[in-house]
Amino acid sequence: MPELKPKELTSLLLEARAHHCRITMEILPVGTICLDRRGLIESSDEWTASLLEQNICGEHISALVGANSETLRHLEQDRLGYIGRVRLRIRDGIVEAAMVLAPAIEMHKRTLNLIYTTSESTTTDRSE
Repeated sequence: MPELKPKELTSLLLEARAHHCRITMEILPVGTICLDRRGLIESSDEWTASLLEQNICGEHISALVGANSETLRHLEQDRLGYIGRVRLRIRDGIVEAAMVLAPAIEMHKRTLNLIYTTSESTTTDRSE
């Protein structure tokens, strides 16, 4: 095997890292839920809808996070930023996700960004 110069090695490592990041982002199980100020779900991305296996539009977010949860209190207080790890109720069990509350393009709405981490009943790998 030929000896690589430091510049060539760096270039090769950067290329490999970029490829790894691209692959990770393509299969990373992420989702988005759009809420109005009252906490009603207005829309969700296709991945979230398929994972939840139910139509959640028009439902209050408490249907997913629980009526007495700490997550719901964060949402009601409109605390933007990282909310924490949450357990979302789905038809066949529970799915866990890291949740971030962010402003939406429309000022009176909020976006929940989710990174699904585990599931007791369904797979969270987009590649399958």
